[in-house]
Amino acid sequence: MPPILSHIPHPSDFPPHTPSLPYHVNLSGTLRALLPVAEAHPGTDAARLLLLRPKEAAVPGDAALRYVTSRTMPLSSATSHMDKLRTMPVKWFHTAMLFHLVPGEYEVLPAHAIPRHIARPPYASARSDAELRAYYAQPCANAEVKSTRQIAAMRAAARVAANCLRHCMDATREGITAEDVDRIGHQFIVDSGAYPAGVGFHGFPKAICISVNEVACHGIPDTRPFKRGDVVSYDCTVFHDGVFGDCAGTAIVGEAPQDAATLVRAAKECVDKAVEAVAPGVEFAKLAELVTSHAASFGFAVVREFGGHFIGHLMHMPPMVQFRHPSSTPGTMQAGQVFTIEPIICQGDPEVYTWDDGWTIATCDGGLCAQFEHTVLVTDSGCEVLTVPSG
Repeated sequence: MPPILSHIPHPSDFPPHTPSLPYHVNLSGTLRALLPVAEAHPGTDAARLLLLRPKEAAVPGDAALRYVTSRTMPLSSATSHMDKLRTMPVKWFHTAMLFHLVPGEYEVLPAHAIPRHIARPPYASARSDAELRAYYAQPCANAEVKSTRQIAAMRAAARVAANCLRHCMDATREGITAEDVDRIGHQFIVDSGAYPAGVGFHGFPKAICISVNEVACHGIPDTRPFKRGDVVSYDCTVFHDGVFGDCAGTAIVGEAPQDAATLVRAAKECVDKAVEAVAPGVEFAKLAELVTSHAASFGFAVVREFGGHFIGHLMHMPPMVQFRHPSSTPGTMQAGQVFTIEPIICQGDPEVYTWDDGWTIATCDGGLCAQFEHTVLVTDSGCEVLTVPSG
């Protein structure tokens, strides 16, 4: 599960009206200002509104939108569009703008049962808010070098995560739902004697992060059936013997459209190139240079807001590892360090925003995303990929 490296726009960031900006819209809540666009451009092909983080905002926290022409949406009938906007704003916006998904359209079921004998991470036990805050904020070693015992435990946890990912990938087919796959992954994890680490982590409601199409990461499994051509990313994290294992992969439902197949191949190659570069003495920032360059060679981009992380007795340990160049991740690699390599690669503009559920991160322009992830151990001569499935 990738950590957040910087602020991501959320519905609460947007004021009801800000006169100094031309267009204002809450992409995942009530749309407030596609009306001026429709009125200003009747009879033309308008594109989409792309939400951006403020870059030159005079007041911190201001949000800006820019009007771009990357995808067309006919606005020939301003009245018709305004009527639809008023009556069903979220669904209308996502449909008209050629998005694949509508936030909140499908049901999210409760997490599946976890047997009592499964050892839980501290955040999954009944605790007060103060105890949870202390757990998440606890200090830990920066760029920790693991002991032999810790490495052995992490190999085992990583293997459970990798085997879970394989089950999820194998289950991907037209008509199955993300809820179904979450159940499969959840059951495999507990059958392996591990805890499905997604459940309860900062309040996440399910075992597996399942991110479909324009969802970059942290997708919550729901009852939407997979459709042919969907791009589905699975992020599987487990807690086993006191440590976490973490990995991710992307599958395409049915026959792969060429653009989706190219994106998934590029995302996998980005991780492979980064893994090949891991060795003692290599600067962490080198990984971002390699990943960004390789993604760009396909015409794709890297989502800046999410990256990798050191991992051990906590899921997210410092430093966080950036994959978009230039990177501010400090330091060089040392033997015994364990961290994740998990860039998110996307079509189009890499700007993202948060759905109202507080978790789902999606591209603002509806571009597809793909992600692969390995947990790696720096060795004396290079690295060992820990997230390799059995057999």
